Amino acid sequence: MQAQASPANSRKLLLSRIEAETLQERDLLCPVCGFRIQTLYSDISGHLRVKCPKCKGIHILNLAYFRKIKRIKRNIGSLTPESKK
Repeated sequence: MQAQASPANSRKLLLSRIEAETLQERDLLCPVCGFRIQTLYSDISGHLRVKCPKCKGIHILNLAYFRKIKRIKRNIGSLTPESKK
């Protein structure tokens, strides 16, 4: 038999699911072995204690440090004075 959520919690679950549809997902990988620990959404921040099911390590992660940053590639040569000649 499966437990049922209260009407108030059911409403919160539905709202959470609707809000998450517009967010980007990213994987959180174990810093030791690279195993995917869980999936996070783009609005998450702070610290998280996780246990890797593969290497059994328990880690406290600052999520800001474990985020891939997409960098904009610039053509540095086009910004030099010689290129304006």
